Amino acid sequence: MNRATAAAVTPPRAPGERRVLVLCDAYWSPNGGTEGQLRHLLARLPAPWRAELWILHESRWLAENPFPCPSRSLEVGPLARLGRWFDVRRLAKEVRAGGFDLIHTYMGDSSVLGPLVGARAGVPVLVSRRDLGFWHTPRVLQALRRTGRLAAGYLSNGDAVKRHVVDVEHAPPDDVAVVRNGQDLAAFDPPRDPTARARLGIPATARLVGLLANLKPLKRQPDLVAAVALLAPKHPDLHVLFLGEGDTAPLLDRARALGIADRVHVHHATGGSAALVKELEIGVLCSETEGLSNAILEYMGCSRPVVATDVGGNPELVVDGETGRLYPVGDVDALARALSTCLADPVAAARL
Repeated sequence: MNRATAAAVTPPRAPGERRVLVLCDAYWSPNGGTEGQLRHLLARLPAPWRAELWILHESRWLAENPFPCPSRSLEVGPLARLGRWFDVRRLAKEVRAGGFDLIHTYMGDSSVLGPLVGARAGVPVLVSRRDLGFWHTPRVLQALRRTGRLAAGYLSNGDAVKRHVVDVEHAPPDDVAVVRNGQDLAAFDPPRDPTARARLGIPATARLVGLLANLKPLKRQPDLVAAVALLAPKHPDLHVLFLGEGDTAPLLDRARALGIADRVHVHHATGGSAALVKELEIGVLCSETEGLSNAILEYMGCSRPVVATDVGGNPELVVDGETGRLYPVGDVDALARALSTCLADPVAAARL
């Protein structure tokens, strides 16, 4: 542990105060789905609750930026390292000293370590689950099943996630509550930015589709590039905008290989993307796995039709033909057909 980043003095408890310790693996940026939801939650936590955020691994962003509640970095290192039980004993002692009434865990390592700490400290633990376990390995899954027995309950952000926790992690169904992701409706108030297209090199007359997600393989952004390439001959004014952080090279390489590099635009979104989402004619999500997608919620908040993969929690938000279009993961032809349908009938697309 880095004592310089961990040093904290627990203030006296106010009358009626309840304390929740939020235990999270890392906090790289507020622009990730989980990180953004967590920040909004802690900023809006009602009285009499008071929160602290403890991060297992080093987080430069958290050290350099303000956060809605006190935070500290524990820097405990990989859970596979010898000495974990020493960490459990030490952290349990600190939890008791902090007077916490509840531990709420986010992400994988915290969900293994948190129930052990809570059991030793005599504090109930609530485990958050926000995805379909794309990060599971056999060893991790075994650890989650064992330590999960010590948790007081689980919190999932959708029905699909709850089913996964019950079926794969063997959690009792009655112990898994569903609380879907929330959005601040005021975030969708900003009007379209009249300078956005010029700044991003997008023609003013372009028909623009886009995808809001960090650039990761599981988000399958190249599928949208391939679909746009299929539609390009019939839609010479069709362009695509990717909003997210990450490595752009695979995406741009794919666009060049398909001969549509001039139609593909990338903007490293750093929050507050509503004005840019409103530039889109259609919001797309190509993910191979999803919990409950914040991107879909943001498209809907900006009144944009959605074309998304039929996976995870997406069908909980998108009813095919009623509130959007769904297509099978990886089926670029089906994605292109869904986009073509929306492009051919903007009035029907608007109803979605």
